[in-house]
Amino acid sequence: MLVAALGLAPPTLLAAFTGGLVAMTLLRIAPRRIRLFTGQLARMTCLGFDPVTVCLGLFTTLVAGVAICAYLAVNQDQPIIAAAFGVVIYMGVSWSLAFMIQRRERTLRNQLADLAAVMSGATRANMSPPAALDHALRESSMPLTGLMTRVVDDYERNIDLPRSLTALGARLDLDALNLFTTAVSVTLDLGGRLEVALERIAESIRDQQRLEDKLEALTANGRNALVLLAMFPFAFAGFFYFIDPTGFDLVLASTYGQIGVGLGLGLVYLSVRWGKAILDRVGA
Repeated sequence: MLVAALGLAPPTLLAAFTGGLVAMTLLRIAPRRIRLFTGQLARMTCLGFDPVTVCLGLFTTLVAGVAICAYLAVNQDQPIIAAAFGVVIYMGVSWSLAFMIQRRERTLRNQLADLAAVMSGATRANMSPPAALDHALRESSMPLTGLMTRVVDDYERNIDLPRSLTALGARLDLDALNLFTTAVSVTLDLGGRLEVALERIAESIRDQQRLEDKLEALTANGRNALVLLAMFPFAFAGFFYFIDPTGFDLVLASTYGQIGVGLGLGLVYLSVRWGKAILDRVGA
């Protein structure tokens, strides 16, 4: 009955219904997405990203997305395609920020393993912990150097090393850094061989890195297949446009054609999200 009603409905009514459904969905998830964006931006600032560069890139992407959607809706008379494209941009920005945060966290963890190993060697050479940390930072690279240099600066301002490391660990909230901070603080407060603790921390971080690399290798085929399946509809659309540009334009000019394309994009989005959730559970 619903299908018959939709078949008899005029194209304008179908377009209005689809646009209203997309608008209601966006309004429902907008507050949650805004909180997510705010949390992601705050997390990126803590991890050493330049907030001005991040905000400028995010603003440019959103403005370009709005301009493209407006062009499709007004100039090309394709409001449903514009709405679907807006949803893709809306969700893609969040995924991109999450990917950047994950990459930065992994980079800091890997750099921390090298830092702990160099600091362990410096401690064996009878350097004090602050001097060993400063020596290790000279051989390290960004972004870890920019974050850890604050600890050395705090020590020069008569703030003890464990306190500075604890504050940095609470701000970054990284498991590897929390382990490093705990080992250094406990060794300095209660005594013990700091070089041995740092050496074990470096080995533990490298073991975790090898395990994650193995998990990525196991799920690499699934991720590649997911990317290929997600790109196939767009490749097919490009091939169809190359074979018959006039027919392709007629499909997009029709309201029913736009609804079909919009539904296809929605199915691609749901499939990618479902597949990504499965792969994340496998790799967790």
